Amino acid sequence: MAHDYTVWMDKLNEIYRPLVDLNEKLADAVIDNTDHPLWVYEGVSREKISEFVQSLEYQDDTAEGGSTTYLPAVIGVPEAVCSIVVAINTLRSQVAALLKEADKERTPEDIRLSLYLLDKLQLRRLNRKATARQFVVLDATPQAISFMWNQPVITKRLSKEEALTAVKKQINKYNDSEIRNKLLVEERLIEILPDEEVVARVYRPTIQPRVNLILHHKRMPVRTALMPLFYPAKAGDALPELSPLPKSKVISKRIKRSDALIQSEPYAPMMRIHRYK
Repeated sequence: MAHDYTVWMDKLNEIYRPLVDLNEKLADAVIDNTDHPLWVYEGVSREKISEFVQSLEYQDDTAEGGSTTYLPAVIGVPEAVCSIVVAINTLRSQVAALLKEADKERTPEDIRLSLYLLDKLQLRRLNRKATARQFVVLDATPQAISFMWNQPVITKRLSKEEALTAVKKQINKYNDSEIRNKLLVEERLIEILPDEEVVARVYRPTIQPRVNLILHHKRMPVRTALMPLFYPAKAGDALPELSPLPKSKVISKRIKRSDALIQSEPYAPMMRIHRYK
């Protein structure tokens, strides 16, 4: 019996096509509202911002400034446009969720269903990671906006068993080599830990732009600034108090927390595993 994936394709189409339409409306609004406040990293033009907000596919141009990777910007738009941005964020989430669900299924040819769907709908170049990102959209004009470069530290707690599984997975990726030998040493180090011990695996993502906001006269949680920030504004409004993103990726030094729970020196460096104090 032939497998019928038309229901899956219809579901994806029902989300993706309206998303494309709304992206085009947002792109037009960015171009048309030239009398509204705007700041964009490295002075990128409204035309480039317009291209960025409607792009959902991998692009050949990866130069920073008009990059397909990130575009920090502050854009004042009419309230109706903010509603469009909210709807776009909802559809982006739905596309990401549907494809994640399709990742769990495989075709009789052992092709991941998500890849099969994208191929059939001629969306092979869809940038799933970028599509899942959300625009920052505010419900009022912020009192202050401050950008910075940041490299967050992500910590994942692992049991001894989970740490062993992780290192074994890495070992299996390498043939006899210096790296494999180092991983084998770290495997033995993890094996001698007490069975009940919990360790921390520490990740340091690439340096990213972040933004601080004061909204409704309250300091908001720091957010990533990979995507443009939209807020309701009127023609002729001035930008809020703004500290732009520096051109050089310099991370400000912070006082080290005295209550840090993780030992500074890694227990298993190749695996980025630290012991708790």
